[in-house]
Amino acid sequence: MKLIKSSIMNGGVTSKVGGLLLKNTLKDMVNQLDLDQAGGGILFGVKAPVLKAHGSSNATSVYHTILQAKTIVDAGVIDELAGAFEAEAALAKAKADAKA
Repeated sequence: MKLIKSSIMNGGVTSKVGGLLLKNTLKDMVNQLDLDQAGGGILFGVKAPVLKAHGSSNATSVYHTILQAKTIVDAGVIDELAGAFEAEAALAKAKADAKA
Protein backbone atom coordinates (compact mmCIF):
# COMPACT_ATOMS: atom_id res chain seq x y z
CA MET A 1 0.00 0.00 0.00
CA LYS A 2 2.91 2.34 0.70
CA LEU A 3 4.11 1.99 -2.90
CA ILE A 4 0.67 2.85 -4.28
CA LYS A 5 0.28 5.82 -1.92
CA SER A 6 3.74 7.11 -2.82
CA SER A 7 2.98 6.86 -6.54
CA ILE A 8 -0.31 8.73 -6.11
CA MET A 9 1.23 11.47 -3.97
CA ASN A 10 4.12 11.97 -6.41
CA GLY A 11 1.98 11.72 -9.55
CA GLY A 12 0.55 15.19 -9.73
CA VAL A 13 -2.98 16.53 -9.41
CA THR A 14 -4.66 13.96 -11.66
CA SER A 15 -3.10 11.09 -9.70
CA LYS A 16 -4.23 12.62 -6.42
CA VAL A 17 -7.81 13.08 -7.68
CA GLY A 18 -7.81 9.50 -9.00
CA GLY A 19 -6.41 8.26 -5.69
CA LEU A 20 -9.13 10.10 -3.81
CA LEU A 21 -11.79 8.48 -6.01
CA LEU A 22 -10.24 5.04 -5.44
CA LYS A 23 -9.54 5.45 -1.72
CA ASN A 24 -12.34 3.17 -0.42
CA THR A 25 -11.74 0.58 -3.13
CA LEU A 26 -8.02 0.47 -2.32
CA LYS A 27 -8.79 0.04 1.40
CA ASP A 28 -11.07 -2.90 0.58
CA MET A 29 -8.31 -4.42 -1.57
CA VAL A 30 -5.77 -4.05 1.23
CA ASN A 31 -8.15 -5.86 3.62
CA GLN A 32 -8.56 -8.69 1.11
CA LEU A 33 -4.80 -9.01 0.76
CA ASP A 34 -4.16 -8.86 4.51
CA LEU A 35 -2.53 -12.16 5.45
CA ASP A 36 -4.06 -12.00 8.93
CA GLN A 37 -7.53 -11.98 7.38
CA ALA A 38 -6.81 -14.60 4.72
CA GLY A 39 -6.18 -17.59 6.97
CA GLY A 40 -3.92 -20.37 5.77
CA GLY A 41 -3.10 -22.13 2.55
CA ILE A 42 -5.28 -25.14 1.78
CA LEU A 43 -3.68 -28.48 0.90
CA PHE A 44 -5.99 -30.49 -1.36
CA GLY A 45 -5.69 -34.18 -2.04
CA VAL A 46 -6.12 -35.37 1.51
CA LYS A 47 -9.17 -36.75 3.29
CA ALA A 48 -9.33 -34.04 5.92
CA PRO A 49 -8.98 -30.27 5.79
CA VAL A 50 -5.33 -29.33 6.14
CA LEU A 51 -4.44 -25.67 6.28
CA LYS A 52 -0.93 -24.28 6.57
CA ALA A 53 -0.54 -20.90 8.24
CA HIS A 54 2.62 -18.84 7.99
CA GLY A 55 5.14 -19.36 10.78
CA SER A 56 4.80 -15.75 11.90
CA SER A 57 0.99 -15.93 12.09
CA ASN A 58 -0.57 -13.99 14.92
CA ALA A 59 -3.79 -14.78 16.80
CA THR A 60 -5.94 -13.06 14.17
CA SER A 61 -4.44 -15.13 11.39
CA VAL A 62 -4.88 -18.38 13.34
CA TYR A 63 -8.51 -17.42 14.09
CA HIS A 64 -9.24 -16.84 10.38
CA THR A 65 -7.48 -20.09 9.47
CA ILE A 66 -9.78 -21.96 11.87
CA LEU A 67 -12.81 -20.21 10.31
CA GLN A 68 -11.52 -21.22 6.89
CA ALA A 69 -11.28 -24.88 7.99
CA LYS A 70 -14.84 -24.74 9.34
CA THR A 71 -16.09 -23.30 6.06
CA ILE A 72 -14.37 -26.10 4.11
CA VAL A 73 -15.93 -28.77 6.33
CA ASP A 74 -19.39 -27.17 6.30
CA ALA A 75 -19.36 -26.84 2.50
CA GLY A 76 -18.39 -30.49 1.98
CA VAL A 77 -15.35 -29.53 -0.07
CA ILE A 78 -13.26 -32.52 1.05
CA ASP A 79 -15.95 -35.07 0.14
CA GLU A 80 -16.50 -33.37 -3.20
CA LEU A 81 -12.78 -33.39 -3.98
CA ALA A 82 -12.39 -37.01 -2.88
CA GLY A 83 -15.22 -37.98 -5.23
CA ALA A 84 -13.64 -36.06 -8.09
CA PHE A 85 -10.24 -37.65 -7.45
CA GLU A 86 -11.78 -41.12 -7.30
CA ALA A 87 -13.68 -40.53 -10.56
CA GLU A 88 -10.51 -39.27 -12.25
CA ALA A 89 -8.55 -42.29 -11.01
CA ALA A 90 -11.25 -44.66 -12.30
CA LEU A 91 -11.21 -42.91 -15.69
CA ALA A 92 -7.42 -43.12 -15.91
CA LYS A 93 -7.55 -46.82 -14.98
CA ALA A 94 -10.21 -47.49 -17.62
CA LYS A 95 -8.08 -45.75 -20.26
CA ALA A 96 -5.00 -47.72 -19.23
CA ASP A 97 -6.97 -51.00 -19.30
CA ALA A 98 -8.33 -50.14 -22.77
CA LYS A 99 -4.80 -49.66 -24.10
CA ALA A 100 -3.63 -52.98 -22.66
